[in-house]
Amino acid sequence: MSYSNKEILERAREELKKSEDCVFEGVRYSTLGLVPDTPRMFHKIKHVELGDSDVILNGYPRSGNHWTFEVIGAILNQDIGNEKDDFLFRLMDFMGDDVESRIHGLPAPRLINSHPWASRLPEIIRQGNVKIVYILRNPKDALASWYRLLKDFISPYGFEGTWEECFELSLTGEIPFGSWFDHVLEMEKFMKEYPDSPVHVVLYEKMKEDPVSEIKKLCDFLDRPNVDVEELALATSFAQMKKKREPIYKQSEKALGREGCHGVMVKGVIGGWREWFTVDQSERYDKAFEEKMKGSKLADMVREYI
Repeated sequence: MSYSNKEILERAREELKKSEDCVFEGVRYSTLGLVPDTPRMFHKIKHVELGDSDVILNGYPRSGNHWTFEVIGAILNQDIGNEKDDFLFRLMDFMGDDVESRIHGLPAPRLINSHPWASRLPEIIRQGNVKIVYILRNPKDALASWYRLLKDFISPYGFEGTWEECFELSLTGEIPFGSWFDHVLEMEKFMKEYPDSPVHVVLYEKMKEDPVSEIKKLCDFLDRPNVDVEELALATSFAQMKKKREPIYKQSEKALGREGCHGVMVKGVIGGWREWFTVDQSERYDKAFEEKMKGSKLADMVREYI
């Protein structure tokens, strides 16, 4: 079943041609000029060796990845978030040809960020030794935030089209990093096929509503029972994190963002999608969600926020 406006979709596809993205195995990836050969990078990622203490943070772009990274880093007592070692430095999908040496050079326990589907993560995760934290967010909020960031990137690394065009691309999966639906279903498939591989799902909205409870669950999953959860929740709140990390992220924004860009960290609110979606878009997205995600337990987690 098609949910797209074909006329707008064709315009959107013309806009996509202006971006220097790479399409690998049917999915478009932003390179930001940092990845000279995407297929070669993914081949290296596939064979990366990881240890039992390593943690992979995975999630669709703009799902609360930066915030969750800071929380996990604090739980693991990692010295992260500085000008030499922040979220972007540990983002696997932008490491390019240096992915192996970059990962192996991180201090243990290694916390590694990633956006690609579960099937494109290192094969070693199937052995059940590496812990995975999957961050999940209402796809409408994630999409609105993703469009805003893509719009902020300098040409030819972002997306110069309109919100309407970006929306249509999201329904067909042609947007950078592909379809949210496919991303979530791929992780759910992995969890079913490899039940012994430890995966903890963090729902962004629950983290906002009850950070102490959700951080406690993360501590239990990561075998860090002695963390002062209430103190950590205060120290890693979105507002505190933005205040502390924004000067560092400004360096990346200056290199890759347009003048006057919104930046990596904006509001982090629940329900901001309502400022972007028309009634028609919301209804079409809801129909796509219900059909594509039927029977999905992960989809059930976010349904109340759609």
